[in-house]
Amino acid sequence: MKSSPSVPPDSSPLPPRPSKKRISVAAGKAKGRNLQKWVRDLLLSLFPSLEDGDIRSTAMGQSGEDIQLSPAARKQIPLSIECKSYAKIAVYARYQQASQNCPKNAEPIVVMKADRQKPLVLVDAEWFFKRIQDERCCYSSGESENLPS
Repeated sequence: MKSSPSVPPDSSPLPPRPSKKRISVAAGKAKGRNLQKWVRDLLLSLFPSLEDGDIRSTAMGQSGEDIQLSPAARKQIPLSIECKSYAKIAVYARYQQASQNCPKNAEPIVVMKADRQKPLVLVDAEWFFKRIQDERCCYSSGESENLPS
């Protein structure tokens, strides 16, 4: 009985795929926790009237928002914040392109959309949270009447 070859005679087998180095679960959670803490610290620095307990980083594995806001914080920061930290995300290449094409005195943004999904906007996090701070400061001082509460 003749056995059939596993590789056709005129082709060579494909080289083995390089194995992707995966980080441990603990290291992955630490990356996520560090991003959550960065967001919390940034918000606390931008909104000095808030105290440490007003903006909290959620423990890994807990359901709900990654950044928990007290009622006082929610009035100033009307956002629901989810933090995701990855080694590489394709949107960074898109943001880099927007940055390279961006004229002076403008902020690069990326508007992206997947099939059958709502469009999303990608902006620099520090720029975004600073805009929220500026908007809330104007609103609380009575300078603007068009801002949502």
